[in-house]
Amino acid sequence: MLMSGKALEEKIDNQLAELQEFMTSKNIPSKLRSKVRRYMELYYEKKSSYDEGAVLNSLPPSLAQELMEAMYKDIVDTVPLFAGLDTEIISKLCVSLRPYQALADEYVYRQGEIGKELYIILQGRVEMSRDMHRLGVLGAGSFFGDEVVRAKNADLRPTKRERSAKAVENCDLAFLTKDDVAVVARDYPT
Repeated sequence: MLMSGKALEEKIDNQLAELQEFMTSKNIPSKLRSKVRRYMELYYEKKSSYDEGAVLNSLPPSLAQELMEAMYKDIVDTVPLFAGLDTEIISKLCVSLRPYQALADEYVYRQGEIGKELYIILQGRVEMSRDMHRLGVLGAGSFFGDEVVRAKNADLRPTKRERSAKAVENCDLAFLTKDDVAVVARDYPT
């Protein structure tokens, strides 16, 4: 699970070269190729020499859950939507969280798009806007996109985003889908 620095660097270089070759062979526009390459470079920069997925998959479920709680519980507790929930429910939400790296100036989502995720900012800043007017900037510990899990009949109808969210700088985010939240709500009715 742990690679030496040189072996890891070679693996990353090979993967980036394969990605470049793939995009060139598929005639991907150069602007999009650059964006994808920047994202992958950020991904590899943030990723440690440990494969987190492999680490979690190699652990017994209860230990993997405990690890995910240690990583995310404090941040999930800050989301008012989850205030007052039992520890067991918070734990289930922690296990459901998935990481997402947003590049500087990248839209996480745009106003009017169908929303499916609630995001929590682990590191970085995200600008919120509506109708091209800046509403403010959120930082680490903030959340956004919660309208998709708050909407009445969220299970029945798609929910359009009320605002746009754009990364001001490279950001580490975590997200839950509305399906993740629905499963928790079904399993732990209040």
